[in-house]
Amino acid sequence: MTYVTMYGMHRTTIYLPESLRADLANTAKRLKMSEATLVRQALERHLAQVAVPAPRLPLFESGKRGLAERADAALKGFGER
Repeated sequence: MTYVTMYGMHRTTIYLPESLRADLANTAKRLKMSEATLVRQALERHLAQVAVPAPRLPLFESGKRGLAERADAALKGFGER
């Protein structure tokens, strides 16, 4: 891939099979948008679907109030044999 920065965008070169390139051109024309815009939108949608969600806090509920404040004491000896 080739990366060139211009106006906050990076130009990227990709190789497409002829059938996919034709589908891209036809779809972009039908939607009255540039091929680049269509590729960006499709890529954004795909990446949003496969992104790893950020963890939500709290990760768990221990049911023990003040456990965080007593973490050192609660973990004393952990991992030792």
